[in-house]
Amino acid sequence: MENAWKKYAGNLDPVMSFGKDYIDFMSLSKTERETVDNSIEIAEKAGFKDLNTVSELKAGDKVYFNNRGKSLFLFVLGKEDLAKGLNILGAHVDSPRLDLKQHPLYEDSGLVLLDTHYYGGIKKYQWVAQPLALHGVVCKKDGSLVKVVIGESEDDPVVGVSDLLIHLAADQMKKTGSNVVEGEDLNVLFGSIPATTEEDEKELVKKNILNLLKEKYDIEIWDEAGVLEVGMPDGNSFDIEEAKIHPKDEITAAFAAKNHVNKVFLGFADAAKYFKEPEKMVEAGNPVRKSFFSLSKEKAREKLGFPQEDFIVFSFGGSLGAEKINEVAFDLMEAVNGHEKMRMVFGTGKWYYDSILEKAETKGITLKDNILIKDYIDDMENYLAASDLIISRAGALSVAETTVCGRACILIPSPNVTGNHQYYNAKAVADRGGAILLEEKDLTSERLIKEVMHLKNNPEIAEKMGRAAKACAPMKALDIIYDEVMRTL
Repeated sequence: MENAWKKYAGNLDPVMSFGKDYIDFMSLSKTERETVDNSIEIAEKAGFKDLNTVSELKAGDKVYFNNRGKSLFLFVLGKEDLAKGLNILGAHVDSPRLDLKQHPLYEDSGLVLLDTHYYGGIKKYQWVAQPLALHGVVCKKDGSLVKVVIGESEDDPVVGVSDLLIHLAADQMKKTGSNVVEGEDLNVLFGSIPATTEEDEKELVKKNILNLLKEKYDIEIWDEAGVLEVGMPDGNSFDIEEAKIHPKDEITAAFAAKNHVNKVFLGFADAAKYFKEPEKMVEAGNPVRKSFFSLSKEKAREKLGFPQEDFIVFSFGGSLGAEKINEVAFDLMEAVNGHEKMRMVFGTGKWYYDSILEKAETKGITLKDNILIKDYIDDMENYLAASDLIISRAGALSVAETTVCGRACILIPSPNVTGNHQYYNAKAVADRGGAILLEEKDLTSERLIKEVMHLKNNPEIAEKMGRAAKACAPMKALDIIYDEVMRTL
């Protein structure tokens, strides 16, 4: 490969000019919306026109389509027939960031903090003790959007995530990079000055923050509106990729149900209470591929080469993995390793596969034949069907697939999701006896091992849980959705 600096050694001006333009663009484009807005400005200078303003198209025309401010499509019309194909260039406009939860603002010990969850593969220890900026939008009750930017102007305050003082961090310094700072610790310090009042009120700092937001942005009820994210502010140089941030959809499911849609299909009946339009609600469940309905435990084990008589535990945390689940699942794996009549499938996710193997090697663990570690599960229906017990997050599709297979499960909801929806997914199954709901704050290796071994030693309980889980399964979700849509049309 040719060294680029040698290639352009004769004239670096174009390289430097391109680099400066790129830096300027990235500095101004910290969110998806900002990226789209700035890209449109560049496109229009290059002769592109808004597709919605063009009545007729011909070869050579350049047009763009703005998809709700979140993505952008640019087209240059060719001379050849469309059937001969397209030349397509795609690019991301998002990156790792901290998202604010649905009700982010809270006061603790005279400080106001913002409750967050991270998106993407961030190195969490890089986000503490750094000046951060807040970018995003707030959707008000009247449907209007208010752009919010705090921390970019010279006279703006900045926000940040506090870290432990060095003399209090002895235990923290012993941890590995992946857990020296936990995700739940990435709450943003947002204010400390209380409102001035003669009344003996509580949460005066929060009140002051609300007053400031009302004054500057005309935001009345922050707790119902927050859809902002946090990222590195302009003017600070960090050698990390996490400097870009992006907003979520400004329209919540409840807002969309009220103002924009005719039907709302519910994954669980219990979700209806979060909506105010009962006439639009249809309990359907989440659709699941047909292959999940037809597999038996015996056939799945035969296909995977698993013994029919073993008690099989399947742990996974999604395609990329879940750090906390992997942490305790590793200890479970160590307890199960070499255990007679027991087998464990450990789906680590791609991000954690190598570190799990390295950890096992470092601890001198010789993995027996009853342990299978996989970075990615591309045959999910067979692994679910072959299992007696499933340990997983509680995303809607994971819950749907697990219940359709009729398997006992230990559901560990992610705390870093909007509206804590995974908790309610898990609760809907647990309340019917089909799952053990184990929140991450209560998750320990000892607790997990205890629950697993109890079910292993009492298979009749696991079987009963499996039957209860199946009773919650969305067996006819696709048919219900199809019939309802056709009826509406």
